[in-house]
Amino acid sequence: GLDTTTRGNILFAMTLAMICASLFYGYLDSLFSNRKYLILSAAGTTIAILILLAIIPDINVWIVSILLILLCFVGNYGVVIMAHGRSIFPEELLGRGIATLNTAVFLGVFVMQGMGGFIIGAFHDEAGAAPLIAYRSLFIAMAVILVVAVAIYSRSSGSRSLKRKSPPHA
Repeated sequence: GLDTTTRGNILFAMTLAMICASLFYGYLDSLFSNRKYLILSAAGTTIAILILLAIIPDINVWIVSILLILLCFVGNYGVVIMAHGRSIFPEELLGRGIATLNTAVFLGVFVMQGMGGFIIGAFHDEAGAAPLIAYRSLFIAMAVILVVAVAIYSRSSGSRSLKRKSPPHA
């Protein structure tokens, strides 16, 4: 196992990856002509990382750490989903639309965390520790749910990314 400082540093790197991803996805949004393709690309990469975490035999703790940091970076595309949602609601329904989208996101987090606890809890040993198969099962379940979500989302209408606008002329 890793000592407390090393575990903390890995968690810190995961947090930094999420912060950097928010900035990176903002930049990518200006490069892609359609947010839907950006979201589908990010979701596909997230699925691939989850599958790797689940299937690599005899996985090294450092490979797991790198994949989890990468997962935090790649999987932080929620800001683009919110921007996509904002772009498809008419102005008069924007507040209600974003509130509904935000509620769906929070409910999804609630369900996924509950599911994760249920899956990990089903595998605990006498000492209360979860074996590797518990985490592999969790990563596969998350990948399957994300595949279903992507299949549903892929049917949605696309939204154009807004290019930087120049300030209005006086």
